[in-house]
Amino acid sequence: RLAKEKSLEEEYEKNMKEVTLPMLERMKQERGISDDMIDAAWDYLHHVADAAIRGTLTEEDIDMAQKAVNPDADVQNARTEGTVAGIVDARKTTKEELGMLMTSGRHTVDTDGRKEASRG
Repeated sequence: RLAKEKSLEEEYEKNMKEVTLPMLERMKQERGISDDMIDAAWDYLHHVADAAIRGTLTEEDIDMAQKAVNPDADVQNARTEGTVAGIVDARKTTKEELGMLMTSGRHTVDTDGRKEASRG
């Protein structure tokens, strides 16, 4: 068992030096990722690996994994929410503008929807 543990530690050290650390440095350079961001991601991955080994994964861990394996669904949800929010904001703005125009009687709106100068 000690021999297996020593072998795994040696493999870990070799992979960190030859694969992982160079990849992290490349990511930092190419993507502008800070050391703090790398550390936070690294800490999270360690948490997930430890929780998986111990059988103590949380709902948040599973949610994060779902987003990682199916990012298109998350992007589509964000697009849908943004579209709905945009429609709601557009309707609200239109109602506010119409209300202001109807009560003041001092502004007109041209065919492009822009406010023209007040009439007086």
